[in-house]
Amino acid sequence: MPACLIPVSSLLLARPVRLTEFKSSPAISCTSHWLTGSRPDIIAGMDGAVRYHHAQIDLTQDTSHAQLLLLTGENKKVLEVGPATGYLTELLKGRGCRVAGLEIDPAAAEIARQFCERMIVGDIEALDLVATFGEDKFDVVMFGDVLEHLIDPKTVLMKMRGLLAPGGRIVASVPNVAHGSVRLALLRGDFHYTELGLLDRTHLRFFNREGVAALFEEAGYVVRDWHPVANDLFSTELELREEDYPPYLVESIRSDPDAATYQFVVSATPATPLSNGNLLASSDSAFSHSDVVKDLWKIDDNLREARAGLAEKEAQIIRVEAAAESARRRAARSERERAAAERELAGAIGIIQAMQNSIGWRLLNKLRPVARKLAPRDSLRFRIARRGARTAFSIGTLRPLRRAIRRGAASAPLSRLGATESLPAPVVSRLRVGCYGEHTWSVGGGAVHTIQLLQPLTRYFDVDLLLPPGSPLRDAAWYKESMLIDLAGINVRHYAEGAENEYDVWLSVWNERIWPAATRKRFNMVFFPFVSLDGAGVTHITNSKYSAGHLKQRYGAEDVYVIPPCVDANEFATGPKEPIILHVSRFALPSAYADKAHVMMIQAFKQLCERGLSGWKLILAGATVDEGESVYAAHLAKHAHGYPVEFALNLPADELRRLFARASVYWHATGFSVNEPAAQEHFGITIVEGMASGAVPIAYNSGGPREIITSGENGYLFDTLEQLVEDTWEVATKPAIWKKVSKAARQRAGYFSPQLVEKLMLSAVCKTEKVSIIMGTHNNLPVLKRCLESVFRHTPPGFELIVVDNNSSDGSGVYLASLDYPGLQVLRNRNNPSYPVFNNQGLELATRPYILYMNDDMEAFPGWLEPLIDVLDANPRVGGAGSRLLYPDGRVQHDGKMFSKADLTPYHINMGGRPVRDEPPIEVDTLTAACLLVRRELAGFSTDYKRGYYEDTDLCLRIKERGYALVLHRGSVLIHYHGQTMGRDQAATERAQERNREVFLRRWGAKIPGMVYLADEREMAGTELRCRPLLGADDLMQDWPVTRRLLR
Repeated sequence: MPACLIPVSSLLLARPVRLTEFKSSPAISCTSHWLTGSRPDIIAGMDGAVRYHHAQIDLTQDTSHAQLLLLTGENKKVLEVGPATGYLTELLKGRGCRVAGLEIDPAAAEIARQFCERMIVGDIEALDLVATFGEDKFDVVMFGDVLEHLIDPKTVLMKMRGLLAPGGRIVASVPNVAHGSVRLALLRGDFHYTELGLLDRTHLRFFNREGVAALFEEAGYVVRDWHPVANDLFSTELELREEDYPPYLVESIRSDPDAATYQFVVSATPATPLSNGNLLASSDSAFSHSDVVKDLWKIDDNLREARAGLAEKEAQIIRVEAAAESARRRAARSERERAAAERELAGAIGIIQAMQNSIGWRLLNKLRPVARKLAPRDSLRFRIARRGARTAFSIGTLRPLRRAIRRGAASAPLSRLGATESLPAPVVSRLRVGCYGEHTWSVGGGAVHTIQLLQPLTRYFDVDLLLPPGSPLRDAAWYKESMLIDLAGINVRHYAEGAENEYDVWLSVWNERIWPAATRKRFNMVFFPFVSLDGAGVTHITNSKYSAGHLKQRYGAEDVYVIPPCVDANEFATGPKEPIILHVSRFALPSAYADKAHVMMIQAFKQLCERGLSGWKLILAGATVDEGESVYAAHLAKHAHGYPVEFALNLPADELRRLFARASVYWHATGFSVNEPAAQEHFGITIVEGMASGAVPIAYNSGGPREIITSGENGYLFDTLEQLVEDTWEVATKPAIWKKVSKAARQRAGYFSPQLVEKLMLSAVCKTEKVSIIMGTHNNLPVLKRCLESVFRHTPPGFELIVVDNNSSDGSGVYLASLDYPGLQVLRNRNNPSYPVFNNQGLELATRPYILYMNDDMEAFPGWLEPLIDVLDANPRVGGAGSRLLYPDGRVQHDGKMFSKADLTPYHINMGGRPVRDEPPIEVDTLTAACLLVRRELAGFSTDYKRGYYEDTDLCLRIKERGYALVLHRGSVLIHYHGQTMGRDQAATERAQERNREVFLRRWGAKIPGMVYLADEREMAGTELRCRPLLGADDLMQDWPVTRRLLR
């Protein structure tokens, strides 16, 4: 590469290079870099391209070399035109690039060859590039100080388009002939060529800023990046002295920013490339796509500056709002805690007052003075009496009494446990979903799809949609008017730092970032994976199998759900039809990564008109989100001048629906002009909307449309412009074919329904389809109804429900027959078998991998089932998970069990007390089957137990014996109306308990000491649960849900 420009410093650099980006490269450091493979003894005395060799390149300076490397990037496939001796080629190789060199000087090429995968010696203006490179394509073609040496640089750049890979670019450095030193020299009448620099003796072309822009524009490129490299007027190779010029003249020249620009380093991409590498042009139109691009980029620069200022102001507002929201939440939490403390205090005062009013307390108060006289404190009589009382309490009648109380508590009615009507019922908040939508503040298919995913969740979760700071904060009315989508149940607010850690379920919708969050339920919605990311540890959702395939490849992820956008076909009118071909999309600026192919569709319609299609018109509808897109639409109108082509810009959603109803044919050509996978249509929601309206779809045969349309049956897929014209001609001129395909298209659109999205989204988040719920009932209709109604209200659909009706005669059978739930199975027994028997009958009918045993005297709260599923999903060594069960007044019925060292019997801990405030899952030795989720291969009760006691402990010990752990999840909360499943025959209950306990101890008594933790009396009377663990200390560290939801 003829490095003809050697700036001494960068005093007036407009865009400083971030040199820290180079520090991580093993080939480049902060100190000067020396070429290690060059031979100074060979180079000395050589001419030609070798004279441009740099033995030392200092990349700590803001030079064209640093800029070229920065714009090229790392790990690219590069064609370096004019590498000279390879002094930059070596650095490119060190940054992971694979470089091919094209050098005219054989001596220089020989030196540079060691750093290239391939070296071609020849004149680029004379080479046949097709014969030389064949199908080889490059990410970057570099012209480092080369274009000014060519006879016809425009033709060379045009030829380079065929060598660029999709998304490829040209990077180039070009000297600025309008540098202030050249101007000053000319004013003095001095012009002479130099060996190197601005006026290098081998330069054939000279450029200023406008000249560089014109060169690339005429060659069919868009300049994306301008990096001026600065050098002072009196520090160049022209060796001017400042004192030789009047100060006013120097200052006048210096006032021009480009006077200090020594070189322009640019990055450029092709403007609207077609599949064959040529620019799309119209012979009968003055339309110039490059004019559009130039105007749009100027407008874009202005908009970017304005948005930056606006974003800063909005960011300040967001920070204030976030602080206020945080303060409100702290205040609300403090208020809840204060209220709970007051309720507990009131309860304690009530207990004390009741105790003081009791007969025993009053009798004790009367006896206390007598006792003090007979045995004063610290007297011998007092010490003897106290020791005797302790001994009697320890070994006398009180211990068996306490054991009997614990055994009987399991079947005691609530009234016997001291329940009071004045105590408040427990309140459990819903699980929380947070969704960050980078672009959900604007009109577009992605925004609609995002909200469609959130809508089903609002039935069971509290849902927040978080918009990026600085974006407009839209309300429900805006979404309804702009996109005809209902925002009910979704709270819209701005994202604040750390907000992602406040939610039980986190969904980020951003193609260029996977957002981490504290919760284990992290989802990433990807419309298409434009960049490669590490997708491990996240569940991904995308819109089509096409996108899913690329997502798995680029993210290295397998946990991918395909959930397409939905269309409610019943909301779309189907006529009356008019001779209209419709296309709907944003008027986004075409690029190498995306093109809606508006120009191609106009060309196709022109051909149809010239073929004789009369009375028809093409309507291009869509949004323009900024001034640049409005300019682009205006240029398209110029291109369509003289033909019946209409533009419908920024229509309200209801008007757009009416336009769909009128259209007979729907065109979709996204991806036609670009080979890049990201530029293809990822799904095609407007295609489905057109089909729902009865329009015949004709779409480009690539990407998502292949999953929507069966060509020739419910629409058409085309590969070429000619095929698009032919398919449209057939549909437009043969009504019978149009009618047949239109009907099939509408039927196909019905598949992409809101019900499909609801089913798929709830499955992805909740996974209830993994569960078979088994429940038995006998003459318990009011209790059964309360249970099932709470289950249906608080459980996302998908679960299998098996109800075993044990010969009920109270109308339970009719009630169950009236239920309209697709997963319901009812088994009717002619007798009332025991608890193990009817549950085993239900197990025979179950088809899901997880079995949930559930009593009919339960009442579910929001988010009761999902935590149990999550425990089993996240921990393969967990065999069963149980719930926190409360009495109706909020006191504990089941918050874990421990085995007593005294009698090897399991007892509820803190039964009748207040639940502890924390909710993380904990490992236990046994659980109650009133609500118990187990793996199917571990399920099944022993029928040796009668009526329904100890069979659940037997099951838990069998699970532990097989090496699986048991977990109590206090984030799963239900009310247990205890004793109502087995009836109220207290005598039968006590007989069954004693019998089953004998069976249990015969089977497990010798094994229990080696399997479980045995607690002493003090531990049994406390609230801390202990067990003999099978899990590691960190296995349950990341608990879910994140939020604490038991409010009281």
